[in-house]
Amino acid sequence: MKKLATLSAVLLLSCGLLAACGSDQGDSSTDNGPKTNKVSGHKTTAKEKGSDQKGKAKPRKMAKKNKQKLEINYEDYQLKKQKKYTSDFTDDSWAKTKVVIDQVEVDQVEKQEYDSANDGKYNVNGFVRLHMSVTPERDINFYPTQGTAIYNDGQQHEATGNESWDGEIAKGATKDGWISFPVKQLDQITDLSSIRLKFTADYDTDDYEDDNAYQDYDLTLDLK
Repeated sequence: MKKLATLSAVLLLSCGLLAACGSDQGDSSTDNGPKTNKVSGHKTTAKEKGSDQKGKAKPRKMAKKNKQKLEINYEDYQLKKQKKYTSDFTDDSWAKTKVVIDQVEVDQVEKQEYDSANDGKYNVNGFVRLHMSVTPERDINFYPTQGTAIYNDGQQHEATGNESWDGEIAKGATKDGWISFPVKQLDQITDLSSIRLKFTADYDTDDYEDDNAYQDYDLTLDLK
C-alpha cells in the first residue's frame, strides 16, 4: 500500500509540472510583437558622402571681376572707372527759367559698339552724364536730352536719347533728370577737362514779334 501511495504522489507531481510548463508555453506564444531596438544617429560624414577632401589641396579662388554695369539705351556697358564732379552751375537768363546743373559724371567703359540716333554705329569707351533741374516761371518746352556735347579734345556727340524727363514743363513746376552723351575716345578718365552743352527751348506765344520765344542754350562746364 505504501508503494502504491508513493507512486500516486509521483504521478500527481509530474502532471502538475507538465501543466505548469504548458501554461508558460501558452503565455509566450501570445507575445507576437517585434522586438524594440535602439537607434543612434550622427551627421553624415564627408566620407559617407563620398566627398572626403582631407589631404587634398584646396582649389585657388578666382579673382572677382568688376560686375558693375552702365545701362545706356537699354544696353549694358562694362564700367571700368568713374569720376564724379559736383557743380554749382545756375542760369536764369531766359524767361526767368532757373536751370541748375549740380552733378557731372565721366564713365570709362570697356570698348563696345554704340548705336547712335543720327551717326550710325561706332565703338565707344566712355560716356558723360549731367544731372540738371529746371524750374520755369511760365509754361515752356525744354529739350536738353536732345542736345549736343562738345569736349575739350574736339569730339562732338549728340545725347543718347534714353532720358525723357524734359519736354513740356509747366509754370512753377520743377523737373530734373540725367542727360547722357557718348565718348568715342577716352584713354584716361581725366582726359576730359571741359564740356560744352548746346540745346534748345521755347514757349508758346501769339506775339509774332516776341524774339525771346526761342532760346538756344550754349553752356560750358569746366571739370577741375
